Amino acid sequence: MSDSEPQDREATLAASLASAVQTGGLFNSDRGPAEPFDAKWWDAGATVVKAETIRDIAIGKLIEKPDPRGLRILGVKIGGRLDLKYLNVAFPLQFWACYFPEGIDLRDAAFADVTLAGCRIECADRSPLMAARTKVDVLRLTKSQITADVEIGAAHLQGAQIGNLIADGIRITNRSGPAVSADGMTVRQEFFLRDGVKISGEGKKGAVHLIGASVGHFELTGDSEIRNLSGPGVIADGIRVGQGLFVKHGAVVTGAGPLAALRLVGAHVGRVELSDSRIFNLSGPALDAGGLRAEQGIFFTDGFEAFGATGAGVVRLDRAKTDGGFVFEASRLINLTDEGALIHVDGLTYPGLPIGQSLSWWLNTLDRSTPNYAAQPYQHLAAAYSAAGHDSEARRTRIAQRKSQIRRGALTERRERVWARFTGLALGYGYQPWRALLSLFLLALIAIGISVFSESAYSHTKSSTESSASSRATSSPNNAYSHTRGSPGSGAPCSALERVGVALDVSIPLIKTNARSSCDLNTTPTGQRLTVVHWVIQVLAWGFATLFVAGFTSVVRKT
Repeated sequence: MSDSEPQDREATLAASLASAVQTGGLFNSDRGPAEPFDAKWWDAGATVVKAETIRDIAIGKLIEKPDPRGLRILGVKIGGRLDLKYLNVAFPLQFWACYFPEGIDLRDAAFADVTLAGCRIECADRSPLMAARTKVDVLRLTKSQITADVEIGAAHLQGAQIGNLIADGIRITNRSGPAVSADGMTVRQEFFLRDGVKISGEGKKGAVHLIGASVGHFELTGDSEIRNLSGPGVIADGIRVGQGLFVKHGAVVTGAGPLAALRLVGAHVGRVELSDSRIFNLSGPALDAGGLRAEQGIFFTDGFEAFGATGAGVVRLDRAKTDGGFVFEASRLINLTDEGALIHVDGLTYPGLPIGQSLSWWLNTLDRSTPNYAAQPYQHLAAAYSAAGHDSEARRTRIAQRKSQIRRGALTERRERVWARFTGLALGYGYQPWRALLSLFLLALIAIGISVFSESAYSHTKSSTESSASSRATSSPNNAYSHTRGSPGSGAPCSALERVGVALDVSIPLIKTNARSSCDLNTTPTGQRLTVVHWVIQVLAWGFATLFVAGFTSVVRKT
């Protein structure tokens, strides 16, 4: 073969490709159906088109008027790195089942349509797909395979402005950095990762890096997987999604470390939905959505599962806010650490009642499965039940808050803890004043019991000192109750009814039977001992009465 033959073949291929672009035809490999992911297929004499030829066509050097269908290539190996940076290409560039051994550079360029479907894209020392700050109406990466071993993203889309980004079935692997690096990227409409996507990256920057990105609608669905064993799976702090952010239908996100497997800190979205999906992190939180804003709702439904290993909470929704509904139907939340927290919801706000779990579940979870005691989740939950007209549930929530505050050591001073426990026992922390009334009733029963079984402690007394002395001579030294002076039958033992009257006078404030005007404790040793008991009962009675009035007034004011 002479030296001119390869050049002649390259010229022939260039002319054929230019003709296909001018007529709207498909430039096809002459070896039949391509096997883009089979290295042996490409090594066995594949059709090779020089990258320079494609660039010359894109800048109008080889053709003057391309067909509106644009450049369409199937089953071809691209020789060299395809460098299209800084260009403005008005016609579509479409590659099917092609091989780019040295990658593609689309930086700072503008395109109508770029399709890389079923392609194999690699580069040994640079990003295989470099598209920083590119502007493209439609970018299709369907079922392509991108492989890299570089610190920068395998697919580098930093600051790109894209109309639709469709990457269904894509495979992206980077052994030394992010698989997708797209901080600041704008996707005006849809960003789809569906149909078995497999994305794998390494390092603290995450497998998918979307900090500050802006997307119209995002979906990770259809048994797709994002994986990073040395850092977050997805970092999307501050991302803005106009419509919905969906992770569902068998999607899996795996990460490692304290930054969470799926990170949405400070994100601002229309709707968040995680359903029939799993998030794994064996050394940190599964999901961190602290400060999330979701206008249309936050939904964890239909088999959502999260696995983490952290004291900070497997699912973190602290400071999150939604103007739509809040649905939490997670089927499994598992913390692999001993007594680790499951959720962190301090500062979470939502309209109406939370859907998906019972009040008992929420109260138990807030008390037992959060990183630490926080008043706000209880207060917000109680306010939601109160606004819905469920006052008993609201009171139950506030009582549970107080119990958790005591149990988890949020009250640091001993006197505060003692007072809190006392008011809990006596008043249900101010939400059950009937407890004080019940205590007052039990106190009255105790007083009545003492009076009934202490017959000898009560007796009538005579109207004069002399008759009183005579009475003491004829009475048992254990008769503690006697009729008072000036009453009929002074010195004689009081009847059971009279003793009960005395007990009621002593134990129930503000209610008097006047029984003590004719019957009272005498000065016998038993009577003196019961006098002290009466004093204690009176103090307790006034205390319980005061607590009841204060508690009842508080409840009336709150309702």
